[in-house]
Amino acid sequence: GEGRGKEASIAAKALLKATDKSHVRGAALDVIVAVDGKKAHPLLVAALKSEDRAYRVNALRLSESIADESWYATVAKTLQGKADASVKADILNWLGTNHVASQIDAVVAQMGAADEEVALAAIKAAGKIGGDVALESLIAQLGGSHSDAAEKALLTFNGKVNAGVLKALDAEKNVKLPALRLASARSMEESADKVFGLLSSSDAAISEAAYAALAGVVEPK
Repeated sequence: GEGRGKEASIAAKALLKATDKSHVRGAALDVIVAVDGKKAHPLLVAALKSEDRAYRVNALRLSESIADESWYATVAKTLQGKADASVKADILNWLGTNHVASQIDAVVAQMGAADEEVALAAIKAAGKIGGDVALESLIAQLGGSHSDAAEKALLTFNGKVNAGVLKALDAEKNVKLPALRLASARSMEESADKVFGLLSSSDAAISEAAYAALAGVVEPK
């Protein structure tokens, strides 16, 4: 009954303070979330910033059962603070896996992070979340220092990338090349005219990439 649940929650909270073993703390937190529901938020917030990665990731996973928009906002807020890079990366991964569209601005803001792990996690998460903001931000990464990761995210992007890729086909060379690969891989027939136009490029790398892209963008006539 309810009394038993309360007792279990009290015992679990005591255990949480008494041990530093992540699996034991994770099990205690599991009980607390099951009994207390959204009242467990403060403990989850503290867990978000824990230096114990296994405990932190487990807390994020447990929070899914009681996650709502205010929880998503709380989680995303941790990204703006002085949290550790690995904390931010875990949060970005979680927001991506859970397709938290409402926090896409917080996610794309981290693409420019100085820490490589954080920037790459943001790029990956944006690809999983999808939408216009994510698309624009990922296209903007093409040709930059994280171009490969952005191309990968666009390859498996949650939704259509066509508008962004078409625009990228008109950009400078280091953006055109990944854009040609994407147009082909995602069978973008509407890019055929642009691809044909690039066949005659005086830049050998571009004309070769355009030839390689042809098969993907032209319907067998």
